[in-house]
Amino acid sequence: MSGDRDHVRTTAIALALVVSALMMAGVGEAAVGNVLATVTIPNSANCALEGSNFGNVVAVVPGGKLGFPATPTLVVTNCQAFNDSTFVSRLFFLDPSTNPATLKGTVDAGTSAWDALVFRADTADLLGCQNGDGGIALSVIHFSPYDTVAGPGNVSFLTTAPAAATCDGVAWDPKDKSIYQTSFSGTGTAGPILKYSPGNSGSFTSIPSGCGGFAVSGLGVAGVSLFVGCSTQSLIEGGGGTASIRQLDKANGNLVRPAITNAQLPAIAAGLPDDPTTFAAQSKDALWSKETIFSSTGNQLLAFEIPGGTLGQNAGAPLAFPAACDQTTGAAPDTDGDGLLDCWEDGNNWADHLPGISLDGTYSPNRPIVNRAVLLCVDQNGNGTFDAGECASPTKKDIFVEIDYMQFHAPNATAVTNVITAFANSPVANPDGTTGIRLHLQIDQQLTHVTNVALPPCTPLPGAGDANFDTIKAANFGTLAEQGNIAKLNAKRNAYHYMLLAHNQTGSTASGCAEIVGNDILVTLGSFTGATVKNHTGGIGSVDQQGGTMMHELGHNLGLRHGGGDNLNCKPNYPSVMSYSRQFSSPLNPRPLDYSRVLLPTLNETQLSEAAGVGAFIGSIIYGPPVSVPLQGVKPVVASLTVNNLPVNWNGGTVGIVASDINNTGIAGCPASPGEQLAGFDDWSSLQFNFRSSMDFSDGAHATVDGSKAIDAVNSTGTLAGSLEITSEEAVAISYDTDHDGVSDILDNCTFTRNADQLDTNGNGVGDACEVGIEILRPSIPSTNQGVVQIAILSTAVRDATMIDPSTVAITGSSTTGPGIWSVPAKSAQCSKRDVNGDKRIDFVCQFKVDARLLPIGTSTVVLDAFTFGGEAVRGSDTLDVQDVGNGH
Repeated sequence: MSGDRDHVRTTAIALALVVSALMMAGVGEAAVGNVLATVTIPNSANCALEGSNFGNVVAVVPGGKLGFPATPTLVVTNCQAFNDSTFVSRLFFLDPSTNPATLKGTVDAGTSAWDALVFRADTADLLGCQNGDGGIALSVIHFSPYDTVAGPGNVSFLTTAPAAATCDGVAWDPKDKSIYQTSFSGTGTAGPILKYSPGNSGSFTSIPSGCGGFAVSGLGVAGVSLFVGCSTQSLIEGGGGTASIRQLDKANGNLVRPAITNAQLPAIAAGLPDDPTTFAAQSKDALWSKETIFSSTGNQLLAFEIPGGTLGQNAGAPLAFPAACDQTTGAAPDTDGDGLLDCWEDGNNWADHLPGISLDGTYSPNRPIVNRAVLLCVDQNGNGTFDAGECASPTKKDIFVEIDYMQFHAPNATAVTNVITAFANSPVANPDGTTGIRLHLQIDQQLTHVTNVALPPCTPLPGAGDANFDTIKAANFGTLAEQGNIAKLNAKRNAYHYMLLAHNQTGSTASGCAEIVGNDILVTLGSFTGATVKNHTGGIGSVDQQGGTMMHELGHNLGLRHGGGDNLNCKPNYPSVMSYSRQFSSPLNPRPLDYSRVLLPTLNETQLSEAAGVGAFIGSIIYGPPVSVPLQGVKPVVASLTVNNLPVNWNGGTVGIVASDINNTGIAGCPASPGEQLAGFDDWSSLQFNFRSSMDFSDGAHATVDGSKAIDAVNSTGTLAGSLEITSEEAVAISYDTDHDGVSDILDNCTFTRNADQLDTNGNGVGDACEVGIEILRPSIPSTNQGVVQIAILSTAVRDATMIDPSTVAITGSSTTGPGIWSVPAKSAQCSKRDVNGDKRIDFVCQFKVDARLLPIGTSTVVLDAFTFGGEAVRGSDTLDVQDVGNGH
């Protein structure tokens, strides 16, 4: 051990804490520094052959990184163990939600115990500090089976530390990739905290610890705050003091609040990593600590309360309560449970009665709007006002997403409408007695086109010419009016997810990447060529592919995995867009754009009852192993279940009890994996709305992304066996060719009509074979109009428009000058037949009730979608101009 800790260890041996069984603070007002839990470390995490050795360190990691997705947080301890006549440095991964803590796994990493550990949330590994013969060194410790760099237990040197540094405390800042480390002054006072970049330890910034003449025992970084543990022991012989935790501004060392001096603080408190997850239901973060190795209480973990949202404050001086309705008590009520506090969603707090987040954290009726940092309203239809349903409510669940997009990759208006509708039609109950979730998609800025975007750990680090997701978000998050205002951006980060629509990912054709319970989303459909646009090489994703991927990746942000609650993919008893087999409309075409609405029974692949099928479910299922399908090749099986409890012939033989690898679809994401227990999952009832409770709330952190694809974790080259999300190649491999034109549905710009040539003569992304001509019969209407808009679908020599099913006709409009999107759903049109253009062919004329007051002023591109009675999908477009005549908007 190093410096200060050597000096104070002897007197710490005699210190004992009076501790109790697991203690959970009640929901209510915050009490910073309170003990939220006291958890006993089990003897299975004791390294001593006799007596006790529970180590000196504490870190926290997401449970999913070790293969336990249902366990959000694992606390890591370490000590030197004796194993088969050799010493090893053993990491213990403990579930702190039980008491005693449950040991979930161990990883041996090196031979000597680590003097400090910290989790790096941007690279999803641990940073370890040791005082060796060559001085203080920091190393990267790989512990996760999903690590894209090296396997569990691999240790690699990262950097030497500054000359005066010690291993009493180490912290990592994922935002700027910097190290904070304790130091030894040699003067009888605690040395400063040293901040430096790996590989550049000769250049560091000194931050006063504030511990005075007492040793520093632990460090933690959370957002813009630096937490420093001060021990009880003086650096001058004979002295003594009170243990404390100090919350500092990491930029300058200024004290944020009075030091925490809870009587249960250990004399030498190790660690202090921020855990935003374990106590999220109480809107509280926690700092985990423990007494050091030689104390009689060294087998206790203690969680000390800090305000919820601390981890995510991105800039500026630390706020006392970054996410609260009361800056004195820290109270954070959320009646509807959507992660947005009641005071944020209550429009009565503001003079204009529109909801939003305060600049100063103060809320009272009719405050001047100059004190509001960000609105919780999105003008979805672009009409210049906020209509019913476009603002947040404290009694109905809301989700807000800001969307930026690269040139050519603007979100398709129909895809956006489809996703919003899917959430609105969800079975999720609200306190106001309604069902459904209001999804607010704020379509913001167009960015310069770059071919590849890196978002580790989904991707490698960016290559030459590649963009970096974190850099893009740092420069572009927030509207132009919000950018540059730290207070406004901090407030917006508390409520808005961030989605970037780009071309491809570095090193992959994967469709996207997203944090699992988080706020960052990347959609990349440049290799999905079912839809293209002029002057652009590659694809942009069809309406179906955009909608499916946006909903899939947002599902990850809401806590859903590829198997719902686990990472087992392509389960036939999990009918959700989260499954690779249902992200796109193929192999099932069309598939419902939906999350799972029902918990279906678990299927045991070693004993499948074919008579029982998948239980009470009506719809289509997809299962493996792939079989030879006439005119399709080797594909997964698609079976239609028309009544509940219909039998399923899993293996194609005599109905009975069989064994079959039914989630094997023949791709890397759903490989051969016989004998699994496939659990059903109800997505809608399991959504996790509060991303402030995620380790990834901090910008630059993406730790919750794990290798859900790799069952064997690491291949011979040390990288994941495939990308983290479905690639275009995998999508093609499981896709059918519905219209039998030789083009896979995934690549086909007209999936229900044969068009092997894929002609798209006008370059609008729609194949000529399924494009229809439409004409808006009154293409200009006043902004006060509350009547109907008539649209003629024109018959041609090769298309009889009267064969279109009127119940399927829907229109979507998008402003040509702004982000406004509006729609009229299917089953809303009144249709008739007549010759509109005098060509002696009968056309199909449908009229839609349209309130122009809910439309954007100016020109909208109107897209009509429909199906023929024979099942062909058709699409046409025209423009509608809304003339501003006043009094309507």
